[in-house]
Amino acid sequence: MRCGLHIVVLVGFASCAVDLPDEPGLRCDDLHPCSPGRDCVGGFCVDEGANAGGTGATAGGGATAGGGSPTAGGGVASAGGGQSTAGGGTSPGDVVWRQEVHGFHDTTEPGGGTVTIRADAGNQVVSSISNADDANDRASANVNNDAGWLPTTSSGRLKGRFRLPSTLNLRDRSTFVRLESGSSLVVAFGFNAQGQLVVNSDSNFIGPTSLSQNISWAGGFAANTEYTLDVAWQRGQYRSVFINGADAGIIFVTDPGGTAPAPSRLRLGIYRYDGDAGTGWNLSLSDWALADAPGVSL
Repeated sequence: MRCGLHIVVLVGFASCAVDLPDEPGLRCDDLHPCSPGRDCVGGFCVDEGANAGGTGATAGGGATAGGGSPTAGGGVASAGGGQSTAGGGTSPGDVVWRQEVHGFHDTTEPGGGTVTIRADAGNQVVSSISNADDANDRASANVNNDAGWLPTTSSGRLKGRFRLPSTLNLRDRSTFVRLESGSSLVVAFGFNAQGQLVVNSDSNFIGPTSLSQNISWAGGFAANTEYTLDVAWQRGQYRSVFINGADAGIIFVTDPGGTAPAPSRLRLGIYRYDGDAGTGWNLSLSDWALADAPGVSL
């Protein structure tokens, strides 16, 4: 990543939006309206008439862990295929895929990696790898683009929950959610050896350069606690991240130009573990959903 070509702005809910330049992606509300010629959509300023605006996430501080789905455990593994419900939206602004409704097309679990898709718990994904060796560091449930279940636009929103059964103890970075186009990342979540959440996007998908954030969470990501992740992006404008409803940071970008290739696959579950062949790790993922515009409610 070439630093300096984009600006990382961490905006807390207590900050005053009018102190920032009025550019696409500026925060707004009833007390802080946008300048003439811009609308407040989903809490962000966008050009009047623009189809996609802000994240639509509810402002909420605090680090209180929410309740949620059953912990990862037993249960019968279901087949990888999803239900027959039609998935794709017909116009920008649709939810194109829901984990509970549509399920998955297939799984990736070579070597010592295992994936359980719990049909009795909303197609919850339980992902486990044995170590960081390349033959054992993949365990993902996959959604492919052949059913219209992935965005066809250059913007979107991805939201869902994860739970760790034990405290993180990684030797290096490990990715557990990937929205990808070929081998390139539109958006990905992972953890690093410091226990920070890592959010990545490769160049030309959202902005002209790659975007990376290492996000620390007060007290670390605890075991047996459920966390909600919410990422929204508008190509050429911004990418925002929320954790449990709290603003975890926004990156404003410039227009990358050209046309971004559409996503080809969404992976839920551990997909590669960098570093040495240390011990593996596991987690569960529930209630994930994907939309083709950042302001869509998930």
